[in-house]
Amino acid sequence: MRLVRLGHQITVVTCNTEKAALEEIKSGIKIIRIPCWNPLWLNASYPIVAPWALVKIWRQLKQENYQIIYTQTRFYPTTLVGFVFAKINKIPVVHTEQGSQHTVAVNPLVFIAGWLIDHTFGWLVCRFSDAVVGVSHKACDFCRHLGAKEPILIYNSINVDLWRIESLAGREITFVGRLIYAKGVQDLIKAAALMKSKIKNQKSKINIVGDGPYRPYLERLTSELGLQNYVEFWGELDRDGIKEVFQRTAIFVNPSYSEGLPVSVLEAGAAGLPMVAADAGGTRDILTDDNYGLLFKPREVEQLCQKIEFLLNDEALRQKIGKNVKNHIQLKFNPLLCAASTEKLFLETIARWAKKRSG
Repeated sequence: MRLVRLGHQITVVTCNTEKAALEEIKSGIKIIRIPCWNPLWLNASYPIVAPWALVKIWRQLKQENYQIIYTQTRFYPTTLVGFVFAKINKIPVVHTEQGSQHTVAVNPLVFIAGWLIDHTFGWLVCRFSDAVVGVSHKACDFCRHLGAKEPILIYNSINVDLWRIESLAGREITFVGRLIYAKGVQDLIKAAALMKSKIKNQKSKINIVGDGPYRPYLERLTSELGLQNYVEFWGELDRDGIKEVFQRTAIFVNPSYSEGLPVSVLEAGAAGLPMVAADAGGTRDILTDDNYGLLFKPREVEQLCQKIEFLLNDEALRQKIGKNVKNHIQLKFNPLLCAASTEKLFLETIARWAKKRSG
C-alpha cells in the first residue's frame, strides 16, 4: 500500500487457495487469483496452478505495460510463472526470498521435493533475477546458497499503530501461526506438560492461535499429555481477535524450526509483548539481544521451558522487554523504510535494465 501511495500501480497475481474472487481491487491494488489445487499430501502449502487458467491469465497480463516483475519465495508456482513471464517479455525481475533454509517437514518426501525444487527452480530464479532480496541476514545467506550473487537486505515491516494495545495484564502464554510441523508448536505443548503445576497454580493457560494440517496431531498430543484444561486451540483469528488474546498474554512464544523473518514475532513485539523465541532464521534480526526477548535453541524443550518460567517469575523484566521490543520494532521495521528501500531498488533495477538494453 505504501508503494501505491507513492504513485505506483501494482498488480498482485496469486493462487486462489481460499476460493475468493478471481479478481478484485483492494486498497488500490489489483489482485488476480489463479484457480489451483492445494493438496494435503503437500502439506496444503504448495498450490498447483490450473494450466487452463494460467494460459488465460498469461494472455491478460501481456496486455499490460509492466515496468518490473516482483516475485516472492522461490518454491511457489507463481514465482516461476512470474520469472518466466518477465524473461519472455523482456521485463526486469526482482525476487524476494522469505525463507532461510530448505523446507522443514515431518514427511521426508516433502523435504526431498522441497530440496529438489530449491535447487532447480529456486536456483534459476535466484541466479538469473536482475536483483534478489532477502528479508533477513539468514535469508540473504540462503539466497547465496541458491546462486544469488549479491542479495540485498530489506526487512519486512509492520505498522505498530495497528497492533497497539492499551494495557497488558495477562498471565497466559500465546503462540500465533500456521499449524505445521516446522512451526514447532509440539515443543510448546511438551513444555506446557513440564510446567503443568506452575500453570495450574498461576491459573494460566496456553493459547494456540492458527490452523493448519498439523492441528489434529497437536490436539491428540494435548490430550495424551493431559493438558486439555490448559491448552486452548483458537483456530484462525483476524487482527482484532489476535489482539484480544494478546491482552490476556504474559509471554508470546515462537518455537519455530525455520523462519525467514517471523511476522508473528513482529506482531507480538509491536503489541509490546515480551517473548521467548527459537533462534531460527531471521528471528535474531528482531531479538538482537536479551533486551528485546529471550532466544532458545530450536527443538530444545527443556530450554524453552526454562526461558518461559524465567520470564513468568519476573514481571518487571517482562514489562521492560515489552517496552524495549516495541520501540525497537517501530524504528527498525518501519513501513516507510521498507517502502523507500523497495522503491529505490525497483527504480535502480529498471534504470540498469534500460541502460543494458540500449548499450
